Amino acid sequence: MRKIILIILIIGLTGILVSSKAETMNMKQQKNKPVYHVIFHTPGPKWVDSLSFQEQPGIVEHINYMATILESKRLVEGGPFLDNSGGMMVFDGSKDEAEKVANADPAVKAGLLKFKVKPWLVAMSRK
Repeated sequence: MRKIILIILIIGLTGILVSSKAETMNMKQQKNKPVYHVIFHTPGPKWVDSLSFQEQPGIVEHINYMATILESKRLVEGGPFLDNSGGMMVFDGSKDEAEKVANADPAVKAGLLKFKVKPWLVAMSRK
């Protein structure tokens, strides 16, 4: 019985050590990966369900505004979802900066779009 308990303890400790080492390696790998903030846009109260994204009143101002963010090198990429449910923008900067950019968007100010910002770790990439 003592041998069984000893074997179980050894297996348990080995598992803890392996798990700890894997966690440490995972943390090191994550430090080398970029973190962006994604601005998820969803339809706001002024969104017209019967119209496509391109037809929404005020969407041109949103596109022009996001183009200025792209030119400033803060926007990595972005665009609408093809199911007319909104879109997303991958922002290179802090959460506060992403929220500031999103709040200043003319489409958000006009009520056409709402937004939510989430941090995103690029764990995989073709590049």
